[in-house]
Amino acid sequence: MKLDKERTGWGLSVRTDLPEALLKEKMNLAAECMRDIFVPSDVVREGDRYTFYISHRQSLKEFISENGIGVRDFFALLQRIGKLFEDALEHGLKPHEFIFDYECIFVGDSPEDLEFIYAPDADAYKDGIVVYNKCSDLAALVSLHIEYGTAEQEEKAEAAVTEVLRLLSEWETELSAEDCAFPTERLAPFLEQWGSLRDRYQPVSSWGPLIGAECFGLLLMAIWMLRNRGEEFNGVLTAAWLLMMVCAGYLLFPEKKRKTHNRRGKTYKYHIGDIRKILGAAEGFLRNAAHRKEACGMELNGDMLLKGIKYTINEEAYDEVRIGRDDAWADVPVGLTFVSRKHATLYKQDDKWYIKDLKSTNGTYVDGAKIIPEQPLSLKNGSEISLGIPETKFIFCLP
Repeated sequence: MKLDKERTGWGLSVRTDLPEALLKEKMNLAAECMRDIFVPSDVVREGDRYTFYISHRQSLKEFISENGIGVRDFFALLQRIGKLFEDALEHGLKPHEFIFDYECIFVGDSPEDLEFIYAPDADAYKDGIVVYNKCSDLAALVSLHIEYGTAEQEEKAEAAVTEVLRLLSEWETELSAEDCAFPTERLAPFLEQWGSLRDRYQPVSSWGPLIGAECFGLLLMAIWMLRNRGEEFNGVLTAAWLLMMVCAGYLLFPEKKRKTHNRRGKTYKYHIGDIRKILGAAEGFLRNAAHRKEACGMELNGDMLLKGIKYTINEEAYDEVRIGRDDAWADVPVGLTFVSRKHATLYKQDDKWYIKDLKSTNGTYVDGAKIIPEQPLSLKNGSEISLGIPETKFIFCLP
């Protein structure tokens, strides 16, 4: 499968051996039996490939960038994927023929309100094991954006997310074309504890919070006036009350989101959400600063590679660090399909550290710039290294 992102949408090209009649039959079956999926209609067959184009709509990546994502949202996404697998298998479709790229998953009002693209033969198996278009990779990327909240919540929730990512990776590593049921039983304890239900998102209308806050403010003023009848007018208290009402109105006034491309109804955001996001980011920065300082003394490992934390190379133990998906070869094994089996190597030469991309499929980035394969690049203290895609990164530290 090949994905080309353009300004106005996406172009997808999929290699297939299916006859054109069977290809259309599978697409028609998916369109009739499955809900909340996108089945391309204008498909062009070109040799051993078929291509189609999708006009731009709000993707899951754009939704997360604008709204953020919480722990319950993350588990709601997993529940939605589990339901997709269940429905697909029920109707004789292969679940991995749906695209698990968060730039090509459309979203409405919440991470539960998703629309997946169906593309026959988009799955890729090698020796009977799925090697491409993994939903575990999708979960790993989405987990990078989770806003955990307070320090107490973060420790417990992050442990749950990490364990779920491990279980998903193990499941999909062992997954075969004949047995591809979603691991609902393995994830059940986490889904029950952290799973989010649809009614948690919109228990009232978009104007509900504003109306409730204003009514509460009027009730407080009415009670105060009844209890203080006949007393002299208190201008300071009245001014404070009016200020409170104006602030509540501003923070809870539902503003229609801009640049939405959803086929469903209107979606709204509140100014209070922007303030919470700013305060949460400030708290997270202060909390992570201490955590990152401690982490500098830790040994680099694949599980922590995606967290963007600083790591110090142990120069006494290593003069070369190999990074890749091949467990037998890599010093830092990374079980994500956008990382190549032998992706890159860090090595020390003449008291300097270098990084070299080993002709990886998706490339290696240093400080946001893609490096040239097989050409060493010197690293400085604090260099930010990304593998395959910019979202994966760790910060190189010297002792």
